[in-house]
Order: sequence, then structure tokens, then C-alpha cells
Amino acid sequence: IEVARAALGRPLPANVPDVASALAGLVGALKIRHHGDYHLGQTLYLTAQADFVIVDFEGEPLRPLAERRRKHTAMRDVAGLLRSISYAAAADHDGRPARWREIWEVEGRRTFVDGYRSAVHGSHFVPGTTAAFDAAVAAFELEKAAYEIVYEAGHRPAWVGGRAQARLRAL
Repeated sequence: IEVARAALGRPLPANVPDVASALAGLVGALKIRHHGDYHLGQTLYLTAQADFVIVDFEGEPLRPLAERRRKHTAMRDVAGLLRSISYAAAADHDGRPARWREIWEVEGRRTFVDGYRSAVHGSHFVPGTTAAFDAAVAAFELEKAAYEIVYEAGHRPAWVGGRAQARLRAL
């Protein structure tokens, strides 16, 4: 997070969650192999099967290989996809009004989380309560937003200003 703050060149918003307390619900949860860079661009829709396939399991390119190969909490991938939904909602959808983008984001996030929680219900790799799940996701969304800011500062500096601020506002 400090690296993202330096890349932005200004303080992070005051409402940034306390990561340590947000992750308390993960104590005792199993770590698993995870995607590591899960976002909408890592999914392909197969029309004939009416199903999605997830691709590119190499992890985030800036992270060392040893870290990408370690087991982690599944919440990192959940947060990655939620960040991607927020990012897609912020894009200009053929001039559609901001209210449409807001509804699209809220419904996309809700649908994904509801489906995910239903699919993993009772699993030992996710927090058991909605509050603990939401807190962990918020902490990892913050981590993902910080990573994106650092990545863009190094690879697409023109994107850092407005897009970085939009990412942080979405948290």
C-alpha cells in the first residue's frame, strides 16, 4: 500500500480499511492454489457449452515466481474479479449514463458474490460469515487496487491519475 501511495504521489483516502482487522475472519481458513491474476480478461465464454473457461494461471506479472506459486486465500481471486467488474463499469459504455454504469456494477458484483458464496458454501477456504467474507474481500480489493496503481505507474503512467482515483473511490 505504501508503494501505491508513492506511485500516486498523494495520500490514500481516509476510508481505507484496516487490513489486519479485516483479515481476522481468515484465521484458520485453508490456503489453496489460486489464479493470482483473476479478472474478466482471464475468462472466455464458450457459446456451445453456455459456460465460461478461466485462462492464464501465471499470476500477477510483478510478483516473484515463488510468491505466485505459493498457496493463498481464495479471497484474492474474488477481490480480483470484483475489481475487474468495477473497472469495467467505470469504462464508457457507448455513452450510457453514469446511473446505468452504477447499476451494472452493483448487479455484477452482487451476482458474482452470490454465485461464488453459493458454490463454496461450507468450504474451509472462505470465511464462514457474510461479515467476515465482506471484510476480507474489502482488504484484498485494497491490495489489488494498490497493485494496479503500481503496475500502471510503471507500464502506463498516463492511466495513473484518473483511473487510480476511480479505483480508490470504488473501495
